[in-house]
Amino acid sequence: MPTISSILSLAKRSLLANQGAMSVASDNVSNVNSPGYARRRADLRSAQTQDTPYGGLGSGVELFGVNSLRDPFIEEQLRRELGDEGWFDTGQKQLDIIEGLLGEIGETGMSNIFSRFWNAWHDLANDPTSTAARTALRETTSTLIGGFRNTGEQLAFRAEQIDADIAAKASRVNELAGELAQLNHEFSRARETPMSLEDRRTQILDEMARLADIQYRIGNNGMVSVFIDGAAIVMGTDCQTIAVREGSGGKAALFIAEASDRPLGISGGEIGALFSVRDGELNELRERLDELARTLATEVNRIHSTGYSLEGQTGINFFDPETTGMDDIALSDEIERDAGLIAASADGLPGDNRTALAIAELENANLMNGGRETIDQAYGSITAWFGSRVAEHGLRAEGAGLALEHMETWRESVSGVSLDEEMAQLIRFQHAFNASAKLVGAADTMLQAIIAMAG
Repeated sequence: MPTISSILSLAKRSLLANQGAMSVASDNVSNVNSPGYARRRADLRSAQTQDTPYGGLGSGVELFGVNSLRDPFIEEQLRRELGDEGWFDTGQKQLDIIEGLLGEIGETGMSNIFSRFWNAWHDLANDPTSTAARTALRETTSTLIGGFRNTGEQLAFRAEQIDADIAAKASRVNELAGELAQLNHEFSRARETPMSLEDRRTQILDEMARLADIQYRIGNNGMVSVFIDGAAIVMGTDCQTIAVREGSGGKAALFIAEASDRPLGISGGEIGALFSVRDGELNELRERLDELARTLATEVNRIHSTGYSLEGQTGINFFDPETTGMDDIALSDEIERDAGLIAASADGLPGDNRTALAIAELENANLMNGGRETIDQAYGSITAWFGSRVAEHGLRAEGAGLALEHMETWRESVSGVSLDEEMAQLIRFQHAFNASAKLVGAADTMLQAIIAMAG
């Protein structure tokens, strides 16, 4: 049979439950800007019904538990988008930097220097006995060589910077893996899954997914295992370290430190993008520029070595015959010492210009890409190809950013905190709390009346 005591007990339970629900809503409001935070929901349930001769009587409400609102499917999809966005965004930034190194702006651009180089040979052909024309040609060629070498040095430095970025990001993955292993330890000791640990786990997995193409599994106890290229980076409370060592060609490569012969292939995320640019576009750019420099030196030497200088010397190379690419292209030692050894004549007679003219006409010879392009056209193709790669990465980075934004909005709709909604919840629970307090007051009035009757 219901008593005043049972009414007080019911009111007390309601007070505590609604107080707890207000606390949950307040926690949501205070963490509205906390990274990785998933909004909480108070699980209010009807208390156990009491059986009486009059039927079942309710015992009020109780706070059954507090839940974090997360959707594992959305989390997994979002991390895939994070990896894609990290890949394209990082790739675009690196390609933008490299494109700037080509420096095709103003008088210092290689296209302009090539034009001056060919014009200098035409000037010599117009005045084959001129010492001044030869000196000007040597100086123009030195500028061309400087352009090649400067580009080569800049690209080499960019490759070194990419290696440094790879090492820094691999170090960050190691830090995150260590923190995850520590979180797993804390999860293993907890009776129930602590929601604050889940929040931090979300942050770590998001950051790792942006850095590399990870695979992960979350157990029923909250502990997570993380894999990269099939290697267990985090397993339980243990983690493996990613080491950066010198790989083929002296480039940075990643290995599992605990197994030095186990290379680690990362093809996604920011680290994957760095590898892709370094071993893809940057490497191809170097190879194509090397071929350009090598072809220029070889073809000019082929003609120049058959010509005659002002003093009748022949068999002299214009460029260093050991030239293999833009890093080592140079004038031959003879031309470097004496510009007068530059050949213009084809038969050794003063005034003959056929050698200088033949070299000048190389400007229009299809020497590159299987006889389809001139040297100038080939350089234009290189810059156009690289520009198209930059533009493509830019478009795909924009698309990846929009896809990520969509997924973040989707996750926010499930796990994000809405201040308007939480304020509405606070008002709702406050009214319920106040009503429970009035119920206590009513029960107290009834109790006082009974005491007065007894007196």
